[in-house]
Amino acid sequence: MEWPPYSPDMNPIKHLWRRLKEKMQKMYPGIGDTKGGPERVRKWLAQVLPLVWDTLESEYLEDLWTSMPSRVCVVIAANGWYTKYQKKKNSILYTYRFSTTSN
Repeated sequence: MEWPPYSPDMNPIKHLWRRLKEKMQKMYPGIGDTKGGPERVRKWLAQVLPLVWDTLESEYLEDLWTSMPSRVCVVIAANGWYTKYQKKKNSILYTYRFSTTSN
């Protein structure tokens, strides 16, 4: 199967990073204001990221994993074009959209 080499539609990790970032901002809202420069921020992140990771719901990770067959089908149906992420009733669903008009 051919698709763009960096296709976000085939990459469930982008959703995982977003969830991790949201949880980190909720658990440690002032982390961006850490004094001491980038090195201090890196050290702080190294301490808290494992704690935030441990709060990720196993169901969410399972949803990401089980969404792969539908991701593949939708990318094929869209002829490799963009797809649209949707969340419905605690499950991950992909649909495709494309324009019938040209620019």
